[in-house]
Amino acid sequence: MIDNIISKFGGIEATKTRLNNNVGLRNLAVEFCSTFKNVRVIASGSSAAQLQLVMDNGLPAGLLSVNRDTDGDYYCYSSSIFVNKQKATGRANKETRDSKTITGLIKAVTKNKEWPQYPRLYKSYERGLRYAFNATMPRHDVRVDVNPDVLNALLINYVDRTGVGVYDATITSKYDELMRKRQERIESDKIYKRFTRGCKLVGISGANGQSSYYVGNVSAKLNAKCDDVEEINLIHLQRYDYLSECDEVAAEMAIIKTYMQGKHPNENWNPFHIPFSDKFYPEMDIATGYENRDMLWVLIPHEA
Repeated sequence: MIDNIISKFGGIEATKTRLNNNVGLRNLAVEFCSTFKNVRVIASGSSAAQLQLVMDNGLPAGLLSVNRDTDGDYYCYSSSIFVNKQKATGRANKETRDSKTITGLIKAVTKNKEWPQYPRLYKSYERGLRYAFNATMPRHDVRVDVNPDVLNALLINYVDRTGVGVYDATITSKYDELMRKRQERIESDKIYKRFTRGCKLVGISGANGQSSYYVGNVSAKLNAKCDDVEEINLIHLQRYDYLSECDEVAAEMAIIKTYMQGKHPNENWNPFHIPFSDKFYPEMDIATGYENRDMLWVLIPHEA
């Protein structure tokens, strides 16, 4: 029975050991995964009374745990994505359902429609993905600053064409600066739209000191002004414990690792040393974004 609820991702033997050594946790996991068919469990973290809950494709969805108070054991399901109670209780925060019985916990989750579901899970990623897309958005206005004397000379020249004399070189320089910024804005707009038309997507999670990766494809629809992302289209993600297992992005990520080497030595939470930031890297033609430190997203555009 337990073989059917253990995810193929993570440590299978460690998960079996944890399930076999804790009857209450095993019963909770079996009941939860049997009721909600698209979830599995992984031994994660140091607590022997806790399991990570993941979708059948390996995406993290929450935690199952058995805890104890003065009245004995009680069972918990925690998820920042799917559980959002109106208020915390003495035993559980707003992101945790708890019950003295497994049946009671399953009923509460079912009643409140809080079981893991792909649409809501993908929806929870949208803010971090939006930050990544918007990291490629043009950051400057197409304008130049001029001092009052130059502006006055321009106004006089515009009205009576008497010339601007001593300011000719300054005005020419400002004109050149304006044209350069206009061209930079045009090129930036092209980059922004190119990314939103479609990218390979790599999510990097470093929870509990162990990196895992989530690979798929993503595109974005811009608003009417083309200055912000209006809609995210996230196509099926698949988990990998090692990116070398994924031919789709292995080559690009190897290049990124080489590029990042030595640039961010303190960012050792992932083997690529990519920092948590909403940033466009023009040298690599990639963008990164995140909402919280659970997941960093890397966008690699389909169009070069």
